[in-house]
Amino acid sequence: MDLNEKITQLEALLEADPDPTGLFMLGKMYIDAGRYSDAADALHRALEMKPDYSAAWKLAGDAWRKAGDNDKARETYRKGIEVANARGDLQTVREMTAFLNKLEGA
Repeated sequence: MDLNEKITQLEALLEADPDPTGLFMLGKMYIDAGRYSDAADALHRALEMKPDYSAAWKLAGDAWRKAGDNDKARETYRKGIEVANARGDLQTVREMTAFLNKLEGA
C-alpha cells in the first residue's frame, strides 16, 4: 500500500472517530507526502482536542515552516515551547527553539 492509500484510509477512519494521536499520525503522513498545509490543519485539529500535545506543536511548526509560512511557524513554535516547558518536555523545547532561532535569523 502506498502513502496516498494509507492517507486515504486514515482520513476515513478519523472522519468517523477523530482523535489526537490519529490526527498527529495523519499530519506526519501529510508532511511525508509534501502536503504541508494539510498537515498543519490536521495537527491543529489534534491540538484543539489536546492542547498540551507538545509533539504536535513541534510538528505543526515544521509543517508551516515547510509550507513557507514563517509567521505561522514562529507563532506555533513559540506556543509549543510554552506548552513543552510546562510539561517538562525539554527535548521538544530544544528542537522547537532551534527551529525558531533559525527562522528569526539567530
